[in-house]
Amino acid sequence: MITMGYVGLKSLGIGLPFQSAAGRWGWDRYYHTNIWSRSITHHLLDVKNTLDDWVQFRKEVPAGDLKRILRTLRKRGHISQALKVFEWMRKKRIYKFSAREHALQINLISRVHGCSAAERYVRNLPEQARNDKTYGELLHCYVREHKTDKALYHFQKMKELGFVLSPRPFNGIMHLYAKSLQTDKVLGVLAELKKNSKVSPDNDSYRICISSFGLKYDLDGMERVLKEMETQPHIVMDWCTYAVVAEFYEREFFVDKATDALKKAKMILQKKNHRRSHNLINSDYENVIKSLVKLGELDEAVKFLKEWDLLGNWHCADDISIPHTIISEYIKNGTLRKASYRISVWDFKRKPGVDKLSRLLCNEYLRVGDLFRAYHYFHLQGYGVTSLAVQRSFLQYLEQRGSFFSLCCSGSMCTRSLKNAAGRTFLEFVPINVKYKFRVILLVHPENSTLAININYENIIKSLVESGELNEATKMAKEWETCGNFTSLDGLNISMLIIEGYCKKSLFMEAEALAEAWTREKKCWVGGIWLILACHYQEHGKLVGGLEWMRRYFDLTPGLKGQYCYMFEMFVHMIKYSRGMSAAGHLGCCKDLFSSLNDKICPLPKRSVGGSSK
Repeated sequence: MITMGYVGLKSLGIGLPFQSAAGRWGWDRYYHTNIWSRSITHHLLDVKNTLDDWVQFRKEVPAGDLKRILRTLRKRGHISQALKVFEWMRKKRIYKFSAREHALQINLISRVHGCSAAERYVRNLPEQARNDKTYGELLHCYVREHKTDKALYHFQKMKELGFVLSPRPFNGIMHLYAKSLQTDKVLGVLAELKKNSKVSPDNDSYRICISSFGLKYDLDGMERVLKEMETQPHIVMDWCTYAVVAEFYEREFFVDKATDALKKAKMILQKKNHRRSHNLINSDYENVIKSLVKLGELDEAVKFLKEWDLLGNWHCADDISIPHTIISEYIKNGTLRKASYRISVWDFKRKPGVDKLSRLLCNEYLRVGDLFRAYHYFHLQGYGVTSLAVQRSFLQYLEQRGSFFSLCCSGSMCTRSLKNAAGRTFLEFVPINVKYKFRVILLVHPENSTLAININYENIIKSLVESGELNEATKMAKEWETCGNFTSLDGLNISMLIIEGYCKKSLFMEAEALAEAWTREKKCWVGGIWLILACHYQEHGKLVGGLEWMRRYFDLTPGLKGQYCYMFEMFVHMIKYSRGMSAAGHLGCCKDLFSSLNDKICPLPKRSVGGSSK
């Protein structure tokens, strides 16, 4: 059993440290508990059985290890798992819970099961555990859930029991009134707090009052409270209050006053021992984070963002203004990797509205010409998605984003030419000033057939096309084919000349009609014609149409039908090549990956396949 327990824990990435008189065996305990707390967050993990196995193997579990695990779980927002660990500790009676730990469990219960469950827990506490900490935490639960009537009743009960021993209960009631813009009642609670002989208002008390005035656009009232706060001998002014004030000033276009408040906030922030506040109302978080961003304190702003999120303030897609501020600043600073990491974490946690945040990153990648990453953040499902609907939506999005993306290109930045090898004809794409080129198969010739091209036919058709006599060129090509003078390669060459003639004059409907006619006639080379149409469509900014014709090419080419993931990747490369963007895209210098794409769309023996570098 012990061995089984060890193997089970080892599979989770858990190192089990042992202590002896000489020292420790294995990993450092802190590292071990950190890894364990990460492992326990897996949704399939049975917390109780894993902890039981751990105890069975170790024979003892120091309470300090469990406390560190709890702290890590709560810090990362894994509230449900933290509660399960707490309940396991309580049932095992590993050690006696203090009032502070009972209060912590009340907080976890209310956030997982609601206030009613927290109430039942408090009622079942032993008499000695019912004190200002446990009752105060239950009041905090009511405040967080906006249960005003219950909060007021419970607050009165705490006063009767003598459990109001700090400003926090008063601040909680003020918090409730400030959210509902009841400024008079906020002032009433502040006045009651001032009269209390045992407790005095703290920074949070005054800031809540300041915010209640700011939210009602009453800057005179806000300034009166701020001035009173600054003159209190027991108050040490904090940067957070000035940051809130600065945003309220800026909202009303008092630029000088906003700048002055920000300067004061910055002076306090530069002190190493500046005080962090933990009793902000929702609007305060937004104001504080915006001010921190203006001060260039982005790391500090992210800490407040995490705190705001852990408090459960991110309920719906309308709550993304604070994350939007952070992502926008990352993009402005050019730190796209940090923005990508943040969005990936939120997407993993299924945060509402992340799709809107990812579009910010998508637009930035479009601006810098990285279409593959832009596509990734357009749909947040990774590369290789074969859903045509998603791919079409992305291309439609590109068509609507002229300010972010060069939709039309006056002249293609890559050349296209026919190449013959090993009984096949290819269309080779050679981008200008880039490392990689690729080729796609257009025609497989019968064995022992000639690969010669009738130059006379080609020159006559080319002359007609250049002079704009497209109908005459089409008629003449059909007559020659009827006489049996065409090889399949002649048909491909001459048809390409005619189709390109129509496309260069933007006569796309006529070009499509010709391609459809040749498709009905089951011409062996018609797949290549759809590919040429796809090239011209995307060069003219008709990306959705271009993808549709690319699909026709894939469906008509043996070995490629249904391979839509390769189709989309190839089409994006064509878009990038035509506009002179980084040819290898997200592949960078990974030539092996690029050659793999080439092998899929051009199935030849390796010795004769493209994907070579110049």
